[in-house]
Amino acid sequence: MKVLGIDSSGLVATVAVAEDDNLLAEYTVNYKKTHSQTLLPMLDEIVRMTELDLSTLDAVAVAAGPGSFTGLRIGAATAKGLGLALGKPLVEVPTLEGLAYNLYGTSHLVCPMMDARRSQVYTGIYEFEQEELKALEEAYDRAQRAHSACQKEREALEIQISSLERQLDDPKYVEETGEQISVLKEELVRLDQQIRREQENLERKGELDKRIPEMEETVEQLEKEASILKERI
Repeated sequence: MKVLGIDSSGLVATVAVAEDDNLLAEYTVNYKKTHSQTLLPMLDEIVRMTELDLSTLDAVAVAAGPGSFTGLRIGAATAKGLGLALGKPLVEVPTLEGLAYNLYGTSHLVCPMMDARRSQVYTGIYEFEQEELKALEEAYDRAQRAHSACQKEREALEIQISSLERQLDDPKYVEETGEQISVLKEELVRLDQQIRREQENLERKGELDKRIPEMEETVEQLEKEASILKERI
């Protein structure tokens, strides 16, 4: 990947071209001229010296600050104009992170610093975590949020445990639970009795079904005897 880099966030202006891990060209000017006077001539010189075809670029990277407000505006406008003309994507690079990457892979904390004038500085604290640059404040915030979430979950569990312990220690709760169990047992007894009654009814019905033919024969016999008596009379 071939990238054009522009940095005008500070007093020093830089234009560079890198391809993969190789720095093909770099032009830096630390002089009292404004960045609007230097950036494009520096780019033109790099193109001429390296015979660079700008259409072969894959992206345009620009320093995104913090830094000089005017310098950042000039750099962003230049990068955006080139990106639009060439049809290439823009990549913004935080200035402090770009400085921190000069110590890529170190196991120590990295603290880049830029002059912000009036006895102030732009700065940050970073560390490389599994080859990825992390702001120490971000890492602290993540850990703090995770700790807070765990703490809230722990408090919720403690409330549940306390509630259960109070219920177990509360005679009223135990009594209410015992009463509920007694009611359920009574209901089971009632159901058992109802089942037995239904079974008895079924058994009686079965016995009646068996006796129906006998009863029909008895009725026929009685009818015969009645008709004989009528004839005699």
